[in-house]
Amino acid sequence: MATVRVTAKLGFLRPSCYPSLETGATNSITTMKGTFLLVLILEWIHQSNCCDFVDAALFCTTIPTEFPPGVSTLLISVSEAGEINSTVFHHDNLESVTSVIIRGAGITGIAEGALLSFLSLTSLALDQNELMDINHKWLGRPSILTELSMSQNNIRVLSGAMLREFTNLSKLTLSRNGINTIQTGTFTTLTALAHLDLSYNNLTQLTSEMFSPLHKVNMSLQGNPWVCSCDADFIKFIVDLKSRSLLHHAEDVTCASPPGLRGQPVWNITVCNAPTSPIYPFTEMETPRPSQSVTSKFFPLNSSAEMSLNIFAHCCGLEFLCSMEFLFRYSSDHLY
Repeated sequence: MATVRVTAKLGFLRPSCYPSLETGATNSITTMKGTFLLVLILEWIHQSNCCDFVDAALFCTTIPTEFPPGVSTLLISVSEAGEINSTVFHHDNLESVTSVIIRGAGITGIAEGALLSFLSLTSLALDQNELMDINHKWLGRPSILTELSMSQNNIRVLSGAMLREFTNLSKLTLSRNGINTIQTGTFTTLTALAHLDLSYNNLTQLTSEMFSPLHKVNMSLQGNPWVCSCDADFIKFIVDLKSRSLLHHAEDVTCASPPGLRGQPVWNITVCNAPTSPIYPFTEMETPRPSQSVTSKFFPLNSSAEMSLNIFAHCCGLEFLCSMEFLFRYSSDHLY
């Protein structure tokens, strides 16, 4: 197994990049075995400041100042890159590049126009960096980009301003960013979107309006702390995705709260578990309307019960009046 890995690595090395490797030494190295050789070559790659150009793909361990013509794929493996300014990738030979991959490079920011020279770029992967937003002004032609992958960055909020110019985007990967908010209208212009990965973020609920006018997007939503309350639209949205086979890893799209539903698939929730409280016609601080009796303030009554109560009150009133009249007459007769 060690020999196979070493041979694969040596296929990307050029003697001009590694002066310590003579032609004869290179041939003998391919026959050597053991962990020591593998570690040695990996260390050479790490310390090297050159690139290797293989089958239209340029592999670099640092950001070069010159680029050969005819490059279609650019893969850069660096660390602690910081902010990419507007001049680093300013080169005429980058016009042919269709795919750029810069993962785990410690990129904290990208200046507007920094990727302006990539006029044919259709795929951009910036995973495992420290970016906090997405900006179409990074690129010269954002409208031709079809794949954008920015998982494991520091994006918290998605808005329409971030994505509106990526009109031809078909695959968007934003997993493991800590996203907690998606503003309405974020995906309005992404009519070509077919795959959306929002897994392992901090989303709690979604609505169909967030994804208007998208209709046939395959979504990955697992690993979010979904709140399965009485929001019928949210549950309906997830159920609809599941019924149309558009929800990837559906079994892992589960409720985080309320506690009674924790671990249950969101698309399988049929009962509302939100606490309910009794509803009264008005509160104690309110004054009852003339059409209502004081008693109904505390004991909600139906129409029949209230009518009976009113009749009883009238009867009591008449009886009281009759009693008062009798007493008055009795008193008058005894006085005179």
